[in-house]
Amino acid sequence: MNYRLATFRDARELAGIHDVCSRDQPGGFMFQLGPRFLKKYYQLFLQEYKAVILCGLDEEGKIVGFVSGTLDAAESVRNLRKHKIKLLLAAFAAVLRRPKLLAGILSRYASISRRADQEEYMISSGARCTCWAVLPEARANMGAVTLLRTWLAIMRVLQAGAIRMEVDRDNTRSEMVHRLLGGRLVREYQTPNGRPRVLMEYPDQ
Repeated sequence: MNYRLATFRDARELAGIHDVCSRDQPGGFMFQLGPRFLKKYYQLFLQEYKAVILCGLDEEGKIVGFVSGTLDAAESVRNLRKHKIKLLLAAFAAVLRRPKLLAGILSRYASISRRADQEEYMISSGARCTCWAVLPEARANMGAVTLLRTWLAIMRVLQAGAIRMEVDRDNTRSEMVHRLLGGRLVREYQTPNGRPRVLMEYPDQ
């Protein structure tokens, strides 16, 4: 697997990979908002000054996986707030088909709009890993793990400090790999809709 940093033009491919991989995870939410939403989300994310998305490429140069994150989760929170209308419009068709999705959208918006004294279930400051997704056919020979390890190395070069991520408890493989690579459990909790989740962290080095 070869590597390169993502560009704005990769948003559609990133959205497609996110969609495919999320369907294997019982607690996945963002993919339910549809491909238009995911594309808009990654377009906005790639405009952030401190976003870092590393793509894994096959021999033909096609993106088969990626790890996304940021050196400054607070910047991402501000970006989501600033463009909330664009994101909602991008999700409009999915919400029309499944009105119950609106409750999930409002719950997540409440999380990024929380007061400092409220419990956090979405990371809103510091370095954060937001997504690690690799197509099933590209996961052999530790390719997915090496992609994550390479992204972590880049974040260290960029002096990210401690890197945190939220992992659904149903995603046992992801939690196990993070532990093997040096991630430690910070706390266990439940999201407002009852999903068991853990907050993990790669300590500052």
